[in-house]
Amino acid sequence: MKRVGITQRVVTVESYDERRDALDQRWVSLLEPLGILPIPIPNGVANVGRFLEACPLDGLILSGGNSPHTHGGDAPERDRVEIQLIDIAIRQQMPTLAVCRGMQMLQLHYGGRLETVEGHVTKSLAITVNGEQRHVNSYHNLAFKETAPPLETWGFADDGVIKAIRHPDLPMVGIMWHPERQEPADDQDLQLLSEIFGAHA
Repeated sequence: MKRVGITQRVVTVESYDERRDALDQRWVSLLEPLGILPIPIPNGVANVGRFLEACPLDGLILSGGNSPHTHGGDAPERDRVEIQLIDIAIRQQMPTLAVCRGMQMLQLHYGGRLETVEGHVTKSLAITVNGEQRHVNSYHNLAFKETAPPLETWGFADDGVIKAIRHPDLPMVGIMWHPERQEPADDQDLQLLSEIFGAHA
């Protein structure tokens, strides 16, 4: 199986005085049939490079949840880990899928400008991807209306909000919808995952 690292949401549980890392179980249900074993990456890791040396990966998923700390988010430790992961993924040309918040972090890495948007929290939104229309879920209030070079836009909503990006030279793709929340799984999302990680649909 392909070993793909996946970042986790930070959740505060006040009744236990705990900050927890959390991952939607549907990620496992989505990835396992494709021959992908998701490896959760803790947000408390001090040195991400050493973590990856001890736990080599075939790819990376930057998952959703928690706005970036620079834009009102409450998980600075997650930002710190994901910034390191993005640097390493670029340097090692690691296949990467950046989902929702993950795409925001990837755009921010290249100097993109996040702004507040409306109408993008819905179970079904019409977007254009590769010149074709499809419907995706959408759960975000922060978005980009321009893509920072060298990243390229390949998906957008009718109001101009960018919904998918890719790197022209590296195996890095960003999407603003959640493939793990689509039940049953969308065939186009399965194909995308297979192409990025060299897995089998």
